[in-house]
Formats: sequence, C-alpha cells, structure tokens
Amino acid sequence: MDVETAARKHALKNAFDFGRADMKAVVGKVIAEVPEARKDMKAAMAAVMRVVAQVNEMKKEEIAKELGQYEFIEKKEEEKGITLPNAEQGTRVVTRFPPEPNGYPHIGHAKAVFLDYEAARAYGGEFILRFDDTNPEAEKAEFVDAIKDALSWLGISYSQELYASDFMPKIYECAEKLISGGHIYACSCPQDVVKENRMQGKECACRSAPTDQNMQKWKGMLDGSVKKGEVAIRLKGDMSSLNTAMRDPTMFRIIESEHYRQGNKYRVWPSYDFQAPVLDSLNGVTHAMRTKEYELRDEMYYKILDMLGMRKPILVEFSRLSIKGMPISKRLLKPLIEIRSKPRS
Repeated sequence: MDVETAARKHALKNAFDFGRADMKAVVGKVIAEVPEARKDMKAAMAAVMRVVAQVNEMKKEEIAKELGQYEFIEKKEEEKGITLPNAEQGTRVVTRFPPEPNGYPHIGHAKAVFLDYEAARAYGGEFILRFDDTNPEAEKAEFVDAIKDALSWLGISYSQELYASDFMPKIYECAEKLISGGHIYACSCPQDVVKENRMQGKECACRSAPTDQNMQKWKGMLDGSVKKGEVAIRLKGDMSSLNTAMRDPTMFRIIESEHYRQGNKYRVWPSYDFQAPVLDSLNGVTHAMRTKEYELRDEMYYKILDMLGMRKPILVEFSRLSIKGMPISKRLLKPLIEIRSKPRS
C-alpha cells in the first residue's frame, strides 16, 4: 500500500469515528502501515495533510460509503515475546533506560524499564542505566537514589550506570564540530520572535551569521561573557518543513543553577534532542526504545548523527501505558507513587 492510499484509508476511519480527521493521528497510522514513509517524512506529511483536508470536506454518509472499500484487520491479543528489528541471538544488542532524575519513579517508568531490560535479556544483550541529567534546574540526587532503589525493588540489574552530565566535554566537542560545519548557529532572537518565526516557517537573521561569529558567541556562553537568555544554539533544520520539530529547534541553552552532580562546572547545557542521539551512539546502544510521542523527532535524531558522522542506533517505539486505550495521567498515578514510596513490610 502506498502513502496516499494509507492516508485516505485512515483519514476516513478517523473522521468516521471522531467527526473530523486529525492529522497527527493519521500520520501515526500511515507510518505504522507504510514504514518506508519514514525515508521522506516531508513528502509523507504533505500527502497526509492533503488527504485529511479532502476528507474533512466530505459528508458523513460519503465517508461511510467510501470507508467500505477498505479492510481493517482486528489485532488479536496473543502472548508473544519482545522482538527487536535487525537483532538476532548471538549478535550484540545493547538497550538503555534513560530516566531524567527530576521526580520519583512511577508506573510509567516501570513499563519503560521492563521493555528495555527484557529486550536486552531476550537477545542475551546488555542493559544500561543512564541518567539523562542535563537540566540542573529540575534534577536532584534524591531522585537518582529513588530510581535506583525502585529498580532494585523490581529485580532489575544493569551492566553500567552512566550519567549524561559526565559526558559534557564530549557533548561540547560535538557542538563545536557542528558549529564549524555550519550546521548549528547562535541565535539571539527573543523567545516570542523565535516562536512566531517557527509558526510562520520564517528564518531569522541570525541563521545566516558567519561561522566564526557563531563560534565566538558559543565561547562567550561557556566563559560567562554571554548572559543567560541572550543566546541559544539552534539547529539549522528546515523552516518550511511540515514536521515542526525540524524548524530550527534549540540544541543548547544557558542554565546557571547548580547541578546536583557537577556543581557549577558547566553553565551551557544540551537539550534532550541533542543529548539523546549523541549519547546513544557513544554508549554503544543498538536499539533505543522511545514512546510514540517522540515519533516526529526521529528525523532530528538521525539528522544530528548524520551531521556528526556517528553510528546510528535503531529507534524502537512503544505506546504510552494505557487502560482500555485511555492514557493514565499523573493524577491517577499519585496513589501508586505514594504506596511505592512506603517501606516494604
């Protein structure tokens, strides 16, 4: 099935079920049914947008009539093990659980860590615990300890305990390589201007600044001569992309809060979008498992690794934990968190 046909099929079904077709919902279904659409997300999203607009102009009876031309196979619930793409027994499989230590562990963490852990075990591979601790404003040592305690309580062991903040020199090295290559730039536009430009798909004047000027501002961020909020480092993405995640996202920003592990050693910190692909590659991860909410950020993940010439892990997506299709909110999880935080008898 081609992208156009898959888009029409799922747009019709979405519109029939909910009154109007939702582009984001349809994109997810199309990618699941036509995986090769990932190779050209720009074209795929353009096709979905066009079809969704057409379907939303149709009457309910027209949608119902055309929907009858398509077949929807009901998925049968069955017991089966974890299967990773391009992985076989005897090959080196490495997975990682990358929690940010910005809160106490909850049931969502449990689902994610079991998937990572069991996937590695299924192939006789290696499982890594990596704390993605590059936001000093939110992270605390007590949350690190709570997460480690929870994993122990769940009976989960790991071969390595890593901290993203320990890799800051290598992350800076990667940043300077991309600045020198003209792939990322220093932007001094106010936040409201950045937001408006991204909405309109408009490039700012900072984007065309010479490389040496970008490097000078980067060095100023590091040495303190550039003040917090004056400059951010952004990816030269594609401001015309239908995938808004690719519209020059922030890669580095100044955060002057003291870090629970590194103290005041660093003041320039990477965004998760920059840190995750770089560390997955450096840490030897072969299969990086992420929730479906990151789907539109996959393009950025691979673009960063392409620009750096680094090894690319395989991204494996899973859905959020749900009950009969309804996502569990933090409010519903609170009683579980409180129960879990009590000592075991």
